[in-house]
Amino acid sequence: MAKPRVGVVGAGVVGQAMRAMCGDATVMYDPHKADFEGNRPRVNECDVAFICVPTPMKPDHSCDTSIVEEAVSWVKAPLMILRSTVSPGTTDRLRTKYGKRLVFQPEYLGETTKHVFGTMAEREFVVLGGTTEDTSLAADFYKHYYNAYVKYYFCDAMTAEVAKYMENAFYA
Repeated sequence: MAKPRVGVVGAGVVGQAMRAMCGDATVMYDPHKADFEGNRPRVNECDVAFICVPTPMKPDHSCDTSIVEEAVSWVKAPLMILRSTVSPGTTDRLRTKYGKRLVFQPEYLGETTKHVFGTMAEREFVVLGGTTEDTSLAADFYKHYYNAYVKYYFCDAMTAEVAKYMENAFYA
């Protein structure tokens, strides 16, 4: 079975970590990075797209998910995996609004290319939040990259989003 074509929207720390894990053939798009700003059409030719864009804090201290929503609105990959921190309920709201297959996968401390504990491919566990069908597709995708011992934890998107928020609050 051939590896899926992979797109990444957002060339920050998490986006670069996804590229390092999936290989140089990964198509990256970032409108703010000269090396990647022209790749938007190529992302839409991919089988899986990772949304790894910033979610800055609004003046009222809530999470600004407008960049995430903008990316979800135009990406045409059959499966999108959200890696950006989002407010609980965002994945379900965007799935309903745009009719797309979305999985929320919390990005955890140390999931960067520079972390001293190893690479993303050496994860011990992966949390995938979404519908059963979509999280199963995401797990099938990851079997091309993660080690055989990784444990997959499936849950609804809201649970995965709350887990990420809890982690952020704990480390803050």
